[in-house]
Amino acid sequence: MHELIRNAAWVLSFLISGLWVTIGLLLAGIGWSALWKWFVSARWPQVPARIVASEVKAAGRLEEQRMYQPVVRYAFSAEGQELSGDQLAFVGRLYASESRARQEIDKFPAGMVVMARCHPQDPTEVILKRSGALTGFSLLLLGLGLTAAPLAVAGWCGLSVWPLVAIVGTIAAFAALLDRSSRRRLLRARLAGLYPAKGQGRDGDVERLLHQGEKMLAIRLYRELYGADLKTARRRVEELEQKLGAGF
Repeated sequence: MHELIRNAAWVLSFLISGLWVTIGLLLAGIGWSALWKWFVSARWPQVPARIVASEVKAAGRLEEQRMYQPVVRYAFSAEGQELSGDQLAFVGRLYASESRARQEIDKFPAGMVVMARCHPQDPTEVILKRSGALTGFSLLLLGLGLTAAPLAVAGWCGLSVWPLVAIVGTIAAFAALLDRSSRRRLLRARLAGLYPAKGQGRDGDVERLLHQGEKMLAIRLYRELYGADLKTARRRVEELEQKLGAGF
């Protein structure tokens, strides 16, 4: 009985530590990505962008505190295409005060023309402010701290940390490869005119993607259009797929 309890406690500690390390790696990855983009964006070409709309959105709660997100939508031209964007910086920022978030959007009134930085290979990736280095660095440090803490405790207790490192590292590497593959596929689809530019998609594009056998892209576009979670988007697209199939 004591052996069973001890094994159960070990398994529970292993799972909790694995979750802790996974969260740490995720935060570290986001922080590193933001830092890298901040660094390389210094060489991104600049394009004129016209502010279309600015607003403050309620973005849920954080520890019972209502958070607010400044949203700025803008239009620009790149590679002969009329595109749109809504990304201010590489790392989105939430504010605990609506007035503070409004101060941020007051810098970008509708009709104003500003210079945006555009990714040279992917014109749909564009930002208005080349900022986020401090936030990225903070997330990187926090993620590394969360990753190292349970490993250090396990080592101090005389436990082998390598199985945990191997499992979490494999999962993280696999997730990174999937994300990179997904991004490349989306970029190829956009450059080929198969997937619409951000902000220009319509319901008809979801149907068109289904007709062309691009179900995953159709689900992705549905989420982009309606802000739905993956489960809801998949169900809606599958319902549309059945409806379209019945029409032939």
